[in-house]
Amino acid sequence: MINAGGVTRWAGALIGSIVLSAGFMAACSLSEAVTERYSRKFNFEYGQSRAWGSFSYAIVALCAGFLFNISPMINFWIGTACGVGMLLTYLFWVPAEQKEELKKEADPNAEKTNPSFKEMVGVLKMPTLWVLIVFMLLTNTFYTDKQLRQMEAAKA
Repeated sequence: MINAGGVTRWAGALIGSIVLSAGFMAACSLSEAVTERYSRKFNFEYGQSRAWGSFSYAIVALCAGFLFNISPMINFWIGTACGVGMLLTYLFWVPAEQKEELKKEADPNAEKTNPSFKEMVGVLKMPTLWVLIVFMLLTNTFYTDKQLRQMEAAKA
């Protein structure tokens, strides 16, 4: 694809930027929704969780910038190790509060909290939702700093 020229290259860049951006935004929105729901279910402060997450992101971005100057592969391997660590945490660690909630939800006589399929489809009929989706797609950043530098170098 990189060696492709003309229409193929621009079509690939356009489609790729939309697909990657939509996937990233969907993952961010999903994690936000899950965190907010868990904050209500397990009684922890959602705002405090967001604040610590933002602070952690800033520290990691700072460290990654320094490490990238040494070798980009350091970031890759540290990111891979952190990803494996998170996978293991998600697979094997279940807090006591979550175990209690899972037992409650497993009860066949428990009140249903999940929306029906009809309710989920009904959300798609909201015009303001589609305005928000288009707004988010058109205002999100499609390019990273590295891609911009490569584009500028290609022009020179």
